[in-house]
Amino acid sequence: MHDKIVLPAYIEAMIQAGHLGRKSRDKGGFYKRLESGKYMYIDPATLEYVPAIEPHVQFVEQAKEYIHIGRYREAFEVILAAEGTEANLVKEMLATYIAYAYMLIGQVTDAHDGIEGMDRVMTAGYNWAGPSMLVQMLGGKERAMELLDAQHLPIPDGLKSDTVCERYVFNIGKYFPAR
Repeated sequence: MHDKIVLPAYIEAMIQAGHLGRKSRDKGGFYKRLESGKYMYIDPATLEYVPAIEPHVQFVEQAKEYIHIGRYREAFEVILAAEGTEANLVKEMLATYIAYAYMLIGQVTDAHDGIEGMDRVMTAGYNWAGPSMLVQMLGGKERAMELLDAQHLPIPDGLKSDTVCERYVFNIGKYFPAR
């Protein structure tokens, strides 16, 4: 699992080239703001800055519409049903985040805290949606395990035995603001 959570080669190259974000104002990071207020983004293949484009991916736009009106579960259903390169990337990232968080139970947090400890770490420490919240939004642990299996990821024991995702009510809007 740890081999899935490694920096891509282009990020290592960015670091070596001094592209450290705001710390390196002359070089920037993943993006840099021009004096005009427009943004340029780094092309991972060349490490050159290119003008920003506004991608419009159908399933993303539809999921955003559901989020905008507070229908979060439907937004995740759209993501799960989507096909194509972008959809596969989103599903892989969701599955990897969930698998990794559940695997770290007992390593990063006390084992007796279960996934609740990891939820606290991710929500309070990073302001990210907690892993059990995502499991709930995906439709429960069975659906989450199907997603992990489809991504060829091991299913952590903590996920198999989780009940937190089924019994808690989360403030979903805090982590998925309508923009």
